[in-house]
Amino acid sequence: MTTITNSGSNLHITGTRQRIMTDLNKKLEVAGQEVATGMRADVFSHLRTRANETLSLRGDLARSEFFVSQNTLLEQRLGAMSDTLVTMRATTQSLMDIVVPNATSPSGTVSEIQVNAQATINAFVTQTNLSFNNSSLFSGIATDVPPLQEWDEVNPASGFSPQGLVNGVVGGAILSQADALAKIAQIDAIFSDDPSLPAGQTYQETFFNGAPKADALGNPVPRQSALIAEGSLLEYGVQANDQPFRDVLKGMAMLASVDAVLIQDRQAYRTWVETAMTSIADGMSGMSDIGTRVGGFENLVADAKELQLSRIDIYESRILDLEGVDPYEAVTRMTQLETTLQATYQVSARLSQLSFLNYL
Repeated sequence: MTTITNSGSNLHITGTRQRIMTDLNKKLEVAGQEVATGMRADVFSHLRTRANETLSLRGDLARSEFFVSQNTLLEQRLGAMSDTLVTMRATTQSLMDIVVPNATSPSGTVSEIQVNAQATINAFVTQTNLSFNNSSLFSGIATDVPPLQEWDEVNPASGFSPQGLVNGVVGGAILSQADALAKIAQIDAIFSDDPSLPAGQTYQETFFNGAPKADALGNPVPRQSALIAEGSLLEYGVQANDQPFRDVLKGMAMLASVDAVLIQDRQAYRTWVETAMTSIADGMSGMSDIGTRVGGFENLVADAKELQLSRIDIYESRILDLEGVDPYEAVTRMTQLETTLQATYQVSARLSQLSFLNYL
């Protein structure tokens, strides 16, 4: 009877020791985690009624981190747009350097105009069709397509190539002042999307493949935009169907479609070349304005990002105040638990070695 009682008592004591050691191990694991991370292992148990505060702060932190990520990409995209606009203006200026001395009358470099105009158009189209992060820079919201049709390639949407459309008007020659003025009016109609033109014979239908400015009902199509902060929407889109692009390409197309050397009528020559030069100059000026605007957008995004980074610092600091653990207190607690657990192991080991036989 006594033996049974002792066995039950010993079993109970052993089970209690095991529960104590299990509990100490769990507490030691928690303390070790807190020492390693510097944060409370069970935040909600620690904060209790103040748990909503840390949840709110973490929500604010996540939103700010999202904006910083998005604005970093947008800042890079705007930078790519700005750099490309500078390159495009430099490319166009190289053509203007040849055209300007030949504007009113032919000079020694007049024979270079057509060849250079054709090469410049190709370079201009290639630069306009650049993309950032697999998204076209100047296609508007239709970011999955290059904005400009290649100069000598047929656009499936219209059945014309830009070169073919312009050459169809010019016919390879300018015969007189009246002929020059008539053909300039026709080219103006193409580049202004004159609705009286036959289907497919406008800039929008043949030159441009991106998002239109208006839908079939005449409603404005949204520009590219981004939410750079709570309640702050930035519309930053620049499209290759904006007027400066049209002006530059119209002037280039005029010069590329006819060899100025062959324009015998001096008045017709001056009208044709000066009109083309003026169109290019207007376009370059407009592109400079666009570049300035894009630079302003970059600054707005950079400022918004800096503000959000400052907020992140504040949120993280406040979260650390709420969820953080005092390093000294955590290490002290872990050391005490290690000591207690070690003592428990030692007691358990000594008790397990006790036997009635030792006293016989």
